[in-house]
Amino acid sequence: AAFLHSPAYLYIFEHLGDARRLEALTWFFRKNLMLRLSAVRCAFSEDVNNPPRMVCCFMLQNPGTPTISSWALIKSGLLTMPWRFGMEAFRRLLKVKHYHEEIEHEFLKARENDGDFTRWCSLERMVVHPAVQGTGVGSRCLADALADVALSEFGVQLCTQD
Repeated sequence: AAFLHSPAYLYIFEHLGDARRLEALTWFFRKNLMLRLSAVRCAFSEDVNNPPRMVCCFMLQNPGTPTISSWALIKSGLLTMPWRFGMEAFRRLLKVKHYHEEIEHEFLKARENDGDFTRWCSLERMVVHPAVQGTGVGSRCLADALADVALSEFGVQLCTQD
């Protein structure tokens, strides 16, 4: 539900009501999560009286991470999106993806033009469970990930997709 009213996803799933858009986003994020599992960082609750639950999650992709192959898209089932949620939603998803890739390319090109050849990690889709927002869980999880990145001497670019 964290991205239910995100401008990019409102645009992609414009024709869907909230309940159906939530279904589409849940399906889409599960597929995307499986495709990018190596880049996902999560934090889980540590309440000994209850089973662990995910309280924070985001993707931190290292530079040079290979693009997802067509075969991986087919295996994941992501290419069934047009049949599940309409061809227009799929077309809009590809349009938004292209738009964000252009922005990322412009960002990297501008940095190179300024003489900065830092390799950049991409931080995407950070969410914190509403029950623990404001408690510092997200800040701690992000700080740990950024400390790991600092050891590699990579920069970090935040991709908000808004």
